[in-house]
Amino acid sequence: QVFTDSAESVTLGISPFAGRTALLNADATKFRYTPFLAFILVPNIWLHKAWGKLFFSVFDILAGVVLRNWLERFSSDSMTVRLSLCLWLFNPFCFTISTRGSGESLVIFVVYCTFWVAYCQPSRPGLVGLLLGFAIHWRVYPVIFGLPILLRFLGPWPFWKQPLAQLLPRLKMVVVFGLSTVASF
Repeated sequence: QVFTDSAESVTLGISPFAGRTALLNADATKFRYTPFLAFILVPNIWLHKAWGKLFFSVFDILAGVVLRNWLERFSSDSMTVRLSLCLWLFNPFCFTISTRGSGESLVIFVVYCTFWVAYCQPSRPGLVGLLLGFAIHWRVYPVIFGLPILLRFLGPWPFWKQPLAQLLPRLKMVVVFGLSTVASF
């Protein structure tokens, strides 16, 4: 109800952080999320109260699609791919969170996309940074994925022993990744 109340505040031209209702005013239930969430959930007011649940459930499925592509790229065992997808898609923890209207599935989808681009299209550090920055903006915990991605861009360990001609383009990728992450946060 807090998300719907904040979306309703947005439709009224009020900040989603304003304590317009008892739920939004109470310390335990204040809206403490990204304002994007309130705007995304405006159809809860205009279309149907279950819009957010449907929206986030779709992102659960989209995360499964990205996960499948990832697994098929790095695993030749189709049974591993199927089992992993079943563990994701039929995990009661995952789909319960989405169907309750939590935005966590959107964060997971963006994190999966971030890793997909970082490992399958490593020449696009700007896009990786934009995705990671958006995920961090939504929730703080994706910041922990910055280090493995950074190390991916730096190349084989120990990266400082690489010839300078190989290291400079990698350092440029790290700078682009860092700046785009900060810019989209």
